[in-house]
Amino acid sequence: MITRHLHQIICQEKYLKKNKTGEYVDQLKFYKLLIESSNLNTKVESTCIKFIDVDKNGQFKEVSFTFTEEEMSKFTSEIKEVYQKIINLEFDNPGDMKDEWYADFPLPI
Repeated sequence: MITRHLHQIICQEKYLKKNKTGEYVDQLKFYKLLIESSNLNTKVESTCIKFIDVDKNGQFKEVSFTFTEEEMSKFTSEIKEVYQKIINLEFDNPGDMKDEWYADFPLPI
């Protein structure tokens, strides 16, 4: 079980480093956006994900990210687009969703 879990962490770490995408990366972008938009007058230079499981050498894994202005601009546009859809009550029809993430949601009557 530990070996399988460690393998998942290593695969996830490699995926994050290679693709720089996914829910965790979006969460880091969102935190950066929140902090830089606050009244703290703080610039976030880099972010990181620290895994709570140790590798085979007993070390905690850490993956660091920096985001370009272009990446943050695209992310901000996506947030604005989703916000506008919510305000306009433009929701996807769950009956059309094939993604397993939606499998636990009941279909509308």
